[in-house]
Amino acid sequence: MSYYQQKKLYLAQESEYAPFNIENPLFVFVGASVNAVRTENKRKVSDVVDILMFFRDFITNTAAATANIERILSGNTGLLDNRNRDIFRNNFPYLTASGIAPSAMYADILKTVFNCSSVGAALHIENLRGISGEIRLRLGENEPFGVINVGDDSALLSLCAENGFDTDAIDFSDSLFQGITKADSTINLLIGSKKFTEGWNCWRVSTMGLMNVGRSEGSEIIQLFGRGVRLKGCKMSLRRSGFFKKDYPEAVIPKHIGILETLNIFGVRADYMKQFKEFLENEGVPSTKGQPIVLEMPVIRNKAHKKSGLYSLRVKGNADFKKAAAKPFLRFDNRIKPIIFDCYSKVQFESSQTRGSGEITKNEAVLRPEHLAFLDYDAIYSELQRYKMEKAHYNVNITRQDVKALLQNTQWYKLLIPEDELVIRSFEDYRRFDKIAVALLTKYFDRFYYAEQNRWESQVVGYDLVAMDDDNENFMNEEKDKYSITVDETPENETMIAWIRNVIAEVEKAKKEKRIPNFANPRQGDMEVFSLPAHLYNPLLYLAKGNVEIGISPVALNESEIQFVKALHKNITLHTEEFKNKEIYLIRNRSKKGIGFFDDAGFFPDFILWLIADGKQYITFIDPHGMAREPITSSKVGLFKRLKEEIESTLPVSSVHLTSFILSPTKYSELSDKSATVTEWNDNHVLFMDDSNYVYDMLISIQK
Repeated sequence: MSYYQQKKLYLAQESEYAPFNIENPLFVFVGASVNAVRTENKRKVSDVVDILMFFRDFITNTAAATANIERILSGNTGLLDNRNRDIFRNNFPYLTASGIAPSAMYADILKTVFNCSSVGAALHIENLRGISGEIRLRLGENEPFGVINVGDDSALLSLCAENGFDTDAIDFSDSLFQGITKADSTINLLIGSKKFTEGWNCWRVSTMGLMNVGRSEGSEIIQLFGRGVRLKGCKMSLRRSGFFKKDYPEAVIPKHIGILETLNIFGVRADYMKQFKEFLENEGVPSTKGQPIVLEMPVIRNKAHKKSGLYSLRVKGNADFKKAAAKPFLRFDNRIKPIIFDCYSKVQFESSQTRGSGEITKNEAVLRPEHLAFLDYDAIYSELQRYKMEKAHYNVNITRQDVKALLQNTQWYKLLIPEDELVIRSFEDYRRFDKIAVALLTKYFDRFYYAEQNRWESQVVGYDLVAMDDDNENFMNEEKDKYSITVDETPENETMIAWIRNVIAEVEKAKKEKRIPNFANPRQGDMEVFSLPAHLYNPLLYLAKGNVEIGISPVALNESEIQFVKALHKNITLHTEEFKNKEIYLIRNRSKKGIGFFDDAGFFPDFILWLIADGKQYITFIDPHGMAREPITSSKVGLFKRLKEEIESTLPVSSVHLTSFILSPTKYSELSDKSATVTEWNDNHVLFMDDSNYVYDMLISIQK
């Protein structure tokens, strides 16, 4: 699970991690003995065979493996630390946040770690003739996922056969072990002995399992650890991102990069760890990261809204598209905006040619009959089904025939791709076309799904107004919901932890005294706490992007969001006289739980603002959102028209008016598309945050 999280994260965010030179993760299993097979109590035994039996059990016992995945993700493994806390409770933030069901995760582990897209494939153990000491591992007829590097390969293969494994010997020309460092290596698992410490140079090692490694091998194991703790780092600084940022504060640290910068070490019957810790401490390096602690911060409800009768927008009857709507089939729909897939700027297909840089005009194309002729439609279909499960969009029907029909229809997409990438030179090229097909279909799937949801909610069911109450999905319940702040309890974090506890104490005191909290020291490092009287609960928390040391749930404000909140507070304060007969309320719209709108994508604006004036209630959906690559024709920009023309006119209360605004931290001068003027952007309810009057202009425009 630890390795899968690293591998999954690397594949999802490879381009974001590229500036930090993060390598493709590698799982290494090491046994104590140089000899793969040894005799104990007159019986042949092997650490390697034990490891293989562990993997075989995972591959063949689907139900048990799925149950274990569920226990691990729920923090209920039964493996406790000295404070009776599950040792894996906070180890899988990326996997937990993905929301993938355990059964789907099991299937994805087979695909991601074992290179196998189907459940039930047999494990093959094959000795490579001509490559001394190498045995490859694969499932079914798929690409090999692992390699065993040992001295006595024949003896090991015989012992594997005795233990019921499917074994064979095949001719092979290239060393899989030597190829592990290559970018195109399919090897995710390396099994062997301590010999890897002898001159082996690899930057990929990210998770390590050790069997029967005793104290006497400690110095050799420390050498082995060196394979995993080394990182190239940004600008080849050889430092992890957190340390790099100290010298380069402007560096943007990608989310979750700490997971890939951590060497996970698991030991079975191994007592080397005490010696390793002593070695680290003698070198002045902390041997432990520190146990994460969770600090809970209460919230204070702004109850003034109750007398004002605020309304919230909701699908009629609180109907659920996923449960109540008829299940559509994924097919061509000419009402859906065509997909444009740019292969120039994406590393989502394997290039067969090396090209120079400097292309100016991008070639437009579609997949032609010769490209479709030998596509692996079964694999494409399976990948699309996996994607559907991953997104939890179970209410869409997908058939193999419809997938094939979609790919034969060129009306719904456009490829931007160099012409030479469309040339077929060998069957190997079809792998690239398979990947392009999957990328196109997953994009179309998203757009199709949200278009269906939009049509159903807007036209079939419709929207209604409901009174804001204590059970509204956007409220943090005063008694049950609290901020959870996770931070490692280390000497380096003592100041931060003390500051957070002081903030909590002030919030608790303010709550008892029924007032807005007032913070003497509102900021510490990358974290800030802010009180906004107009917000329906306080305080609001901000955490700088890229901070991987602190976790906040529900998610903290980002840079543009806190900028807007402060600007709103400033404008309300500056224009007290102008707004004295008006009421203004704001609430954070919780992603996936709050109010969403669906067109070609799911859109949950960050804030909902209420302005009450002259007997009318203006409900405005506000999203501070960078517009560098967003055209003026996007559905997010056009939401204000849809609210006015399609939804407001159907509401039962005529005094309620709906609109929306995009607040762009991107300056107009930085937009990629300047075909529209600043005035035209403003007229389309996009305001630029570098304009000092943008909040005031918005508040005035709302009432027009």
